[in-house]
Amino acid sequence: MSRVLLSTAYVLTVTLILGCADSHQESQHSLQKYIASYGYEAFTIPRAGAGVGTIVSYVPADPRLDTAHGKLVENIVSTKEEILNLKASQIAVAPLEYSASSSVNLGLNVTVPIHGNINVGGALGSNGITSIQIKLSQPFEAFLSDVQVQTRVGEISKDSSKGALMSLLTRKNDYLIKRVLGASSIEYAFKGSGGSTIKINADILKKINASGDMATKYDGADTIKTDFPVFIGYQLSRITEGPGLSGVRDFAILKVSGEKIQAIKAGQSDLP
Repeated sequence: MSRVLLSTAYVLTVTLILGCADSHQESQHSLQKYIASYGYEAFTIPRAGAGVGTIVSYVPADPRLDTAHGKLVENIVSTKEEILNLKASQIAVAPLEYSASSSVNLGLNVTVPIHGNINVGGALGSNGITSIQIKLSQPFEAFLSDVQVQTRVGEISKDSSKGALMSLLTRKNDYLIKRVLGASSIEYAFKGSGGSTIKINADILKKINASGDMATKYDGADTIKTDFPVFIGYQLSRITEGPGLSGVRDFAILKVSGEKIQAIKAGQSDLP
């Protein structure tokens, strides 16, 4: 694959202001556009543990999930991130920084990547907070090559002790995340009407459901920041088996298109 690496010093800034239909649509989809620009499908909920090698399926969405735009959402079948025990390659991509004045449009207003039940969007409208600035620091792409996966799957197929893993890898309704888009950290800052940063206080901590060590850590701070990678986009592949030469099992790594995934999530198609 050929790609011009973008300097991490470059920041793509998108300002999201509600007030008309066009700006509302822009605020809803700025993060989606960023993810799509690199050829990825957005995780319905960004994940802290769903990197390359993860096995996923699709299940009906929880109707309470605001970010579920289709009928089906990703379900992590295997929680072991490096199920194939392979080292992923990694390249840097352009950072993203944007602001949102509605919790619906934060895009990364999720609880799991930060800690427990913290809900960053809960602070909007209190303490003079009119928007939240979200920054993806040191974003990256991590990926496995077809040759890596094909070779490793061939090795697993020859090991009789790994029959369950082999079944998981080739099962019709389970799919391999072979490439991810993520960020080394995500940072949130609370902004007032003039764009000034509002320091985090006890009331803000209460609004976002922060308590205990997390409240102590962020009381008086300017930002809330994850201290671990978060994955926001993925590419899927199917591992299929066909007849090989002289009875040797032969495996193909087939990429599942973004259009196909969208159709699946909308309940309009079955994955191959």
